[in-house]
Amino acid sequence: MEGYEVIDIVGDQRPAFIEGNEQFFDYVAQREMKENGTLKSGKDTRIKGWELDKFKFLPQVSRAWRMRPEKRWYVFFEDDTYVVWDNMFRLLTNFDADKPWYFGSPSPGFAGTWMANGGPGFVLSREAVRRLVAQDFDKNGIFVGSKLSERWENHTMHDCCGDSVLGWALHQDAQTNLSGLWPMFNPHPLHGVPFSDLYWCQPAISMHHVRAEDMAGLRKWEESRRDARRPLLWADLPDYLNLTRGPAKREDWMNSDWDGFPAPPGSDAHKSFDECGKACKADPNCFQWTWHLRTCQFTHSFRLGQPRAPEVEDWRSEEEKLHPWTREEKRFLAGWDIDYIKEWARGRECSTVQWVRPSLQRIF
Repeated sequence: MEGYEVIDIVGDQRPAFIEGNEQFFDYVAQREMKENGTLKSGKDTRIKGWELDKFKFLPQVSRAWRMRPEKRWYVFFEDDTYVVWDNMFRLLTNFDADKPWYFGSPSPGFAGTWMANGGPGFVLSREAVRRLVAQDFDKNGIFVGSKLSERWENHTMHDCCGDSVLGWALHQDAQTNLSGLWPMFNPHPLHGVPFSDLYWCQPAISMHHVRAEDMAGLRKWEESRRDARRPLLWADLPDYLNLTRGPAKREDWMNSDWDGFPAPPGSDAHKSFDECGKACKADPNCFQWTWHLRTCQFTHSFRLGQPRAPEVEDWRSEEEKLHPWTREEKRFLAGWDIDYIKEWARGRECSTVQWVRPSLQRIF
């Protein structure tokens, strides 16, 4: 399609399961548009891609084994996920692929189990995949279809998320439970990583929702500073993001929507952006701040954040929505205590790399 090879994973489901199934209406419409030449880049097709997303997980495991059988490891990730491959290889050399391993960032799954969040990516060992696809082939080794998908059709129909279905299928069919490796597998985007002791001396393996320009820029930066003697750590990334050099202020910017907490009520911190900054610098738990609608918000960690246009958010009370705010008060003004960030980082040189062990106690 438009010069790219595309594998229709959803189409590996049983035809009888797809045809007439209302959850596949958009898929069938998309397939017909491809066939008649109307599926074009930039065309508003109103395809509900997220609702189809759950149907890809099981057939993609079957397809991966069918295309590349007996590989030691199978790594699955989204197209907006950045993978630090050097660290991935370093990690996997420590595990036996002929044992059933399932690695990723833990999220609550079906019936009290844990699944790997699909966004940051997940890894299955050869033995885990072998157990899942055992019925995909007849006694002569001939592929007879994704029986893995077929077995879990009803479950997939009634679950919101394909990564949840996969986690349960691994638990049931492969007798394999998740080995959680957060924060190495990380659900935050690059600009949203909340740097702190939780994201510092650990190797970085994946980031989700990474923008296209950062995909290219981060790869060039990573290759330019590659040190074969140690893995890339979360502690290295503030340098790429300029968080230890500035700027110390950004207008129409939000940096406290994660890990934020309000400045003390009734304090001068809420009077202005500058007063908010002074209060943050006086608080040993504050690295950065946002001032918006005469409210000062601190954060326990530091991150880049993202642009944010002036507004009164939908979740605000009716009283707040009806208040005659000025445009300046509707703006998001973000600040960073650069000196404190540099001081904090100097005290954490990461002389020892924290390769975390698999755990479900340590979760996002």
